[in-house]
Amino acid sequence: EISLGLVGSEMCIRDRYVASFYQHSNFRGAKVKLRVGSYDSPKYFGGLGGRDITSLIIKPGYKALLYNHTRYRGSVTEVSGRITSLSSRAFNDKTASMIIVKNN
Repeated sequence: EISLGLVGSEMCIRDRYVASFYQHSNFRGAKVKLRVGSYDSPKYFGGLGGRDITSLIIKPGYKALLYNHTRYRGSVTEVSGRITSLSSRAFNDKTASMIIVKNN
């Protein structure tokens, strides 16, 4: 979803989605785009099933906290930028809840 807004006297386009999550490594497979917010269960991850996230892209200025249990419990890893595989963080296919926030 894209929103339009005025900045000064110029029209700009802002993409409300700040994070993209992919089923497979290297940004392949099923994809879901999410906004800033809290997602306490995989059922809120859109097209991706539970524990199905392998790679991701987080827009500059944002980060995500990924948890391996629902309701923000269990192990957590903080991610930002482009990650081609969560295997490098021992978090591949483990995300069961997440919080996406703007950096301070």
